[in-house]
Amino acid sequence: MAVATRPNPIHSGTLPWTTKGGRAFVNLTTGEGAFDVEGLVLNGGSATGTAGPITSVVGTLVCNPGAANQTVVDTPAADLTTSGNAELSFKLMNVPSSCGSPLFLIRISGAKWTVAEIAPVAIIGGQLESTFASRFGSNSPIIA
Repeated sequence: MAVATRPNPIHSGTLPWTTKGGRAFVNLTTGEGAFDVEGLVLNGGSATGTAGPITSVVGTLVCNPGAANQTVVDTPAADLTTSGNAELSFKLMNVPSSCGSPLFLIRISGAKWTVAEIAPVAIIGGQLESTFASRFGSNSPIIA
């Protein structure tokens, strides 16, 4: 018997990226949050050490990753400097009331590619608080 799987809308980037670090928080009740990233740059090719042609990124909250009820909610786009810095305060709409195992990703604006994954450090009073450092570079999906 074949098992059907639904396609996942989140994929890793096509080129390796690295970052000096950053942080994010999202209040899972109100949807209010913010993120910042420092030194998010390509790591290979002629654009090494720069953001290359990428000029903006979005934050993506993933609730219930990998489950049938996985939900993906994007922030508005934030400008990305040539040295790989970006920051944004936002209010997400449509955060599900049950947001299990939340992840926060930094993705290329207007594309499905993930360039940074922020693993949760803590969920305090319904608020996801995370920090991140470089965890990227493969061409396999971040969320299976």
